[in-house]
This record gives sequence, structure tokens and C-alpha cells, in this order.
Amino acid sequence: MSETTDGSNPDEHDSIDADQGDSPGDEQDQHEEYDLEPAVPVEEPGEGPGANPPATTPPDADGVDLACPACGEAMPGSDQVVCLVCGHDLVTGRKVGETAAKPTPGVAGSNAEADSSEEADDEAIAGSDHLVWLIVAGVAVVLTLFAILAGWSSLFASTDGRYADSDGAFTLDAPRIAVRLAAVIRFVVASAVVVGCGAIALRAAAWIESRSVGSVPGGLARLLAIVMVASLARLIPVESSTLQGIVHLLLSVGLVAGGSMLVFGLRGRIAILHLMTWALLLLIIVPASRLVAWSMPLW
Repeated sequence: MSETTDGSNPDEHDSIDADQGDSPGDEQDQHEEYDLEPAVPVEEPGEGPGANPPATTPPDADGVDLACPACGEAMPGSDQVVCLVCGHDLVTGRKVGETAAKPTPGVAGSNAEADSSEEADDEAIAGSDHLVWLIVAGVAVVLTLFAILAGWSSLFASTDGRYADSDGAFTLDAPRIAVRLAAVIRFVVASAVVVGCGAIALRAAAWIESRSVGSVPGGLARLLAIVMVASLARLIPVESSTLQGIVHLLLSVGLVAGGSMLVFGLRGRIAILHLMTWALLLLIIVPASRLVAWSMPLW
């Protein structure tokens, strides 16, 4: 066996060349024998479209240079948390000076305004709805006016079923027309005074308790309904004129007090303040108005 000049064995070279000279058909046979499939490249986290960016971590304590997750620039040093190229902050995950996304004004802002308006409606004493209360007040007004014009017995002074004539003698079977018309005017004026005093009392009570009155038309409509329903108590006839006056007064006051607490939802101290202020104003204004009415013929 001969050797080459460099000391290598020529047989070994022949075997290596034989191995490297395998035909492509043998390699294809090996793939078919083991049923191999082409390798599928595996994407790393954070690569590819729609993938979430990788979790950002600050540099390790050994001072190994890390790459910025936003621009890929090297970030040398163990204490560097902000990229000097793009300004990406590893701690917050945003660029320096960039703030978090704010809620959409059209959605979040409208919800906040709706919530605040609902809270304001809940705290207000009188709501904005007034049509129903105007209907109730209108029905009560029509009934009272009809009773006055018809000469309802409990609405006019009488003695043994007789009513006063023009000279003051109780000789008539029914009240005179002029007396009925004067009673209509007194009813309208007195109702306006009572409703006005109630509105002032409600405003004063709300101011003392630091609450909102709410809708002015809604409050006036509720007060008008309360006063008109209370005026229906005068339609109840009682044989004794003195007892009749006491019954009418108690029923009217009870309807006003109960109606105020029920309609306006007043409870506790604000209800007491409202009713006491209302009564105080009536005690001052009604005698004063009667004094003015008594003094009118003297002018």
C-alpha cells in the first residue's frame, strides 16, 4: 500500500470521496423512508403582524447591553431605562411625555353628564313633569267653581237654610248672584295667595337645607294641585256652622300637609320647615289682606 507525499493514506481519501459523491436519488430515498416534512419556521413572540410587543424589562444588573423594544437600538448600562434614540421608557412602556389614552368624550363624557343629571334630578324637590298636576288642579278648580256658582250650601253663610239678602236679613232660599260672583273672585285671589306663600316657603326650606328646588313650573303645578284638592274639603256640609268651620280647617290643613309630603317627597326637618314657614306667611298675609279689604270703603 502506497502513501502520498503528505503522509496520508490514499484509501481514506477514496472512501471520503465516495461518501461525498452519493447521488441525489439516495437523499430523496432517505426522505421518503422517514417521511420527513419541510421545517416550518417558528416566529418568536413579538414578531409577525398583529403580535403583541414583547414584555419590556429593564437591563439586568450585570450591565449587559439590551436592545430597545421600540427601535432596536442598544441600551448600554444596567441603570438605563429610557432609550436615548426614540425615548421609549422600559418602566411605563410608553415614550417619555406620552400620556395614557383618554376615554372617548362622546361616550364617557355623555355617561358622566347623564349620571350627574340623574343625581341632580334625585336631589331636586320638584321634578320637571307638571302636566299631570295641572290636570288634577284643573279638575278641582272646575268642581269648586261649579259649586260656588250653583250656590252650594257649605260655601255661604246661612241661618236655618236661609241666605242673606241685600239688607243683610236671612230671607232668601239661595245666595244672590252678586254674592256668588264675589265668592268666585275671593276663591281665585285666596288660591293665588296660598299657592304663592307655599312657593316662597318651599324655596326658603330648600335654601336652609341646601337643596335644589328643581323645576319652577313643576313646583307651582304641584302646589296648585295640593291647594285645589284641599279646597274641596269646603264642599262637605255640616249642620253647625261652628263645627263646619272647624272640620273644613282641619281637613284642609291635613290635605295640605299630607299632600306636600307625598307630592314633593318631603321628610324630616325640611318638611317641618316648609309647613311652618307656609303657615307663618299665611298668618301674616291673610290678616293684612283682610285689614286692607276692610279699610277699602274708607278710601
